[in-house]
Amino acid sequence: MTTSNVSVLPARRLYKLSRSSSSVARVVRQILRSEWSLLKKFPDPPPGGERRRQARHRLRLPVYLQRVSLRGLTVAPIEEPVPLLALTENISESGLGLSHDFPLPDDLLMVLFDVGEVEPLALLLETCWTAVQAPFDHRSGGMILGVCRLKD
Repeated sequence: MTTSNVSVLPARRLYKLSRSSSSVARVVRQILRSEWSLLKKFPDPPPGGERRRQARHRLRLPVYLQRVSLRGLTVAPIEEPVPLLALTENISESGLGLSHDFPLPDDLLMVLFDVGEVEPLALLLETCWTAVQAPFDHRSGGMILGVCRLKD
């Protein structure tokens, strides 16, 4: 049985946001590498079906969502009684698709990936859209604003 590193993160710790596209690309590659041993290869989307600039990778991974406030490059988690859980649908270097049971509490969220690192990898996400498929079945997509790293 594995234990989650997310639960040991103090909610009041501050994070520094890196908006560097190379940092985002590196973290996305780390997330994908950690799961590729479990993923099967999926066929490419049909020609003309993809509108995005970067290729999306199918990724079905549970993640924690944390409401945050952003001041400059400082990301401060907003304390929640229970962490919100979602499932990733896909990821690219610029965006993330999520599936979740509940309406998202905010447009600005820190997405925590517990992928076996010492501390979870964290991306700052600005949600762009949400669609309700059925009760307790929501889909959302958002733009990755950067990588969140714990401040020293």
